[in-house]
Formats: sequence, structure tokens, C-alpha cells
Amino acid sequence: MELLQELSREANVLGPMILRLLIAFLAGAIIGVERELHVRVEHGKGAGFRTYSLVTFGSCLYALASIYGFPATTQGGVDPGRVAAQVVTGIGFLGAGTILKEPSGMVRGLTTAASLWVAASIGLLIGSGLYVTGLLASILVYFILRVYELFPNFPLFRRFEHARSEEPEKDPHSRKE
Repeated sequence: MELLQELSREANVLGPMILRLLIAFLAGAIIGVERELHVRVEHGKGAGFRTYSLVTFGSCLYALASIYGFPATTQGGVDPGRVAAQVVTGIGFLGAGTILKEPSGMVRGLTTAASLWVAASIGLLIGSGLYVTGLLASILVYFILRVYELFPNFPLFRRFEHARSEEPEKDPHSRKE
């Protein structure tokens, strides 16, 4: 009998949960497509469509589990923010794994780490029912990641591009030993 009650409780919120998961996937896909087009094409590596979609989808799942999976106790309820806090911590470890310091001293992967961190927060937003805010955030993240290409003649961006062009080029045929 208890199982039927649990299934009934889940059926009552199944529609909103599926909608949240689909929107979280879409939000992650928006960011992931940008990363696929920019990072993968230019550098052949980095987090892309699958990674970003999984991060937003997974963090949405955690938000849903936090909101719907732990019914209120007799002492006033459960704090859904506890699960969200753990998502932030976990994404910190995932993001840290994308940051690399090269022998030349150049640090790479900061944008990937930061955008993964934002993707997780977008998933939590959508999982909490803030659909429009989550989708708007993913569109803004797309814009932030593309701003160099959208405004190539902006003086500040030209300065950054000049600094990038002064980096020593690597010989693609050289091997590390």
C-alpha cells in the first residue's frame, strides 16, 4: 500500500519534473553547442555538447530529488538547499580537473571550468522550477562565450587578441618526452 502512495505522489508531479528535465537538457545543449563550435573546432578538445548537457541535466536531477524526493518531516521540513550546496562542491572538483598549467606558464581551461560551474547552476534553477530564468541564463552564457566574435572591433577585445597572437606557436609534430 505504501508503494502505491509513493507512486501516486510521484505521478502528481511527473509532468513538471519531465518538463524541467527537458528544459535543463536544452539549456545545457545551448552552451554545449557553443563550446563544440568554438573549443572543439579550434583546439580539438574540451567539454562540449554532451558534457554541458549532462551537467545541467544532472544538477536538475539533484534539484528534483532534493525538492520532491525528501518529504517534509514532522520537525518542519527538509532543507532542499543542502543538496544544491553539494552540487556546487562536486562541480568545483569537475571544474578543477579542466584547468591545466602548461610548461610555458600559460593556464588553460578556466573558461571551461567557469562555464561548467554556471551550467550546474542553470540545471539547479530549472530543477527548482525557474524555467525562464534558466533558459535566459543559458542564452546569456552563450552570448558571453561568443562576445569576441560578435564584437571583433571592440578595442578591449583587440588588445586581448593581440596578447594571444604573441603566444609561441607549438609545432604539431613535436613530441613530449
